[in-house]
Amino acid sequence: MDPVFVFVVFGLGGLVLLSWLRGNQKDRGRKKQDSNPPVIVKYGASEKVTAGQPWRVFVAARDPDGDMAQIRFEIKQPGKGLYRAHWKKLDRDLAGGFSGYFYLNTPKISPDSGWALLFITLELRCKIYDRADRASEEIRLPFQIVADRIEQPVPAGFHEYEARSLGAIMIQLRSS
Repeated sequence: MDPVFVFVVFGLGGLVLLSWLRGNQKDRGRKKQDSNPPVIVKYGASEKVTAGQPWRVFVAARDPDGDMAQIRFEIKQPGKGLYRAHWKKLDRDLAGGFSGYFYLNTPKISPDSGWALLFITLELRCKIYDRADRASEEIRLPFQIVADRIEQPVPAGFHEYEARSLGAIMIQLRSS
């Protein structure tokens, strides 16, 4: 084979490949830029929870692009700062929208532990991210752990049929 012919064929093929790759990268960047972030439509939770009982956090969200991917939960405790964030992946069937509650297990109060968490105001922070890494507005919900038995009704704006569990918030509260 003629070396000039081989050089021209492979040279042109390489240019076509590079051009395609650059165009593909631009499209990916445009898709990320044009995507819509998730929107938290409504949310709510009881401001108090009985020690040892799960605290239910109701969230309804939608994403026009249908690409919600994960939720970040954080808890801020006075004097301790932020706990390590819990990232919860969303199932594909929830990527376009969902309504329900996430739950946080609270520690039991015993003679030896848990008393330091009673009656201090903790704050849960929540943000939803899509596959393009666009984020919803952050929501913040204050709550207290109490010794009394507290009912946690479905928050205003939600219906009983929306009271389905969407999973646990895997943050372990510490009193010491």
